[in-house]
Amino acid sequence: CNLVFRARGAVFATLTLGILLHAYNCRRIRGPMWNWRMLKRFHENKFLMGGFISGTILCLLCMYVPGLNTEVLKMKGISWEWGIVLITLLVFLIISELYKFGKRRFLKPLTVATEEQVRLQRIWTESTLINSSGGLEK
Repeated sequence: CNLVFRARGAVFATLTLGILLHAYNCRRIRGPMWNWRMLKRFHENKFLMGGFISGTILCLLCMYVPGLNTEVLKMKGISWEWGIVLITLLVFLIISELYKFGKRRFLKPLTVATEEQVRLQRIWTESTLINSSGGLEK
């Protein structure tokens, strides 16, 4: 069962880390996620970053804690299979970025907001900018 348990561990790592990366990828529906400007903002959302780190740690614990991995979860830790995991995640990211590029290039964004919604959004944005800059309050 050693080979089957290692295969389960590789699939588990791929799916778990893929979902965690997809959470970061969903931050922008049309825009590219993995460019320099977005990489500098990687840590901006503290809850997303905490979820990503804790999910990665839990994945590693599930794979490498003796007894939990083989007796309960029926999988084993992996070694060279990490290369397969990383290549699979890279292919996923490339395909999702190509999909976003196609959306930006060929599909126009849907605008279904009414004039009243646009006016309220403009008022809210202006008041937020004024309050956050600390000015114009008497």
